[in-house]
Amino acid sequence: MKKSLLLLFTLLVSTTLFAQGDVFGTPDSISARGINKDAIEITWKRVEGATEYKIYSGDEFLTSVKGTICTINGLEPETKYCFNLSAVNETEESAKSADVCAETFYVCDTPQNIKANVVLNDPNFGKKYKITVTWDIVDGAEAYAIYVATQYYPEGMMMGTVTSNEFIMGSDADGELYVFVKTICDTELIIVSEYSEQIGVNLNEDIEDASAVKAPANLTTTAKNTSSIELTWDAVENAMSYFVYRNEVEIANITGTTYVDENLAYDTEYCYTVTAMGSSSESDPSEEACTKTLGESLAENTSLFNIFPNPATDNLSIEANEEITEVNIYNIIGVNVYNEQCTMNNLQLDINISDFNSGVYFVKVKSLNGETVKRFIKQ
Repeated sequence: MKKSLLLLFTLLVSTTLFAQGDVFGTPDSISARGINKDAIEITWKRVEGATEYKIYSGDEFLTSVKGTICTINGLEPETKYCFNLSAVNETEESAKSADVCAETFYVCDTPQNIKANVVLNDPNFGKKYKITVTWDIVDGAEAYAIYVATQYYPEGMMMGTVTSNEFIMGSDADGELYVFVKTICDTELIIVSEYSEQIGVNLNEDIEDASAVKAPANLTTTAKNTSSIELTWDAVENAMSYFVYRNEVEIANITGTTYVDENLAYDTEYCYTVTAMGSSSESDPSEEACTKTLGESLAENTSLFNIFPNPATDNLSIEANEEITEVNIYNIIGVNVYNEQCTMNNLQLDINISDFNSGVYFVKVKSLNGETVKRFIKQ
């Protein structure tokens, strides 16, 4: 009788304690945090003897897991959610824990209007192709992550992050790649957007070559004397040198934009073009420019007037047999260095030549009946 009563008492005590959860513990050390705009992660401490854990929102059962971490998906952005959980073994479920709450993240907008500009052989860039990716600025963005997918990496790989809405990358390989971008709205919490639309980029030789240079513009030619012609033209961006052609034959390769062609025949026309040389190619030729060298020095005619002294140093006097209407003085290569229109009844002129360079000069005197040329020397 005493043994039966003892056994009954033991069973009653054991059943009462187990039903109240005193033997099988309730989960504790529970925490929850938002991990993106539509998900919250819950973690807790392992309960001894538990085979799984049940997750609730209030009294509504959501899911069960065997580990000590659970992600609840499909939630609304910027919304607070509260959860509780219980531990379960083969026969029983523990009491529910206290509620733990967290808020989902706000929506991080996806970048729009993705564009890519490709430049071939940029002389200031170290790769064959320079790819500049741009997109519209996203309000609230702290940074952007740029991804590229190729036939070898179809899932895409991150190329880098920037805080502006421009990313520059390079490639030496031909082929097709796809570029897409994510917005990073919070770098600490890692709040990111969905992937942007992909844009395809073709890398091939049909792209305009940035190393190609334009043809020089505004080529001018000027006869310097009876045997030389000076060429000038506008500088060309990215040009490393210039080729000068005379009558379609290359005569010089220089780095400047001025060239004097010498040892030419007098009173002869020459035609020129110029090309610019880039890092890897030569431009089209410039517009052609033609010029004739000066003729031989002015012929001397000794009639009609006299000049003195000759040689002269500071002043030159002209004495004519008839009225002088105009006087011109030319240097040895035919350049006019002095001109004077004369008044009526002028039979003698005195000209100050002190500023003239030393050398041979020709005086051309016009009268009512013609013109005459004489030579003098300036000392």
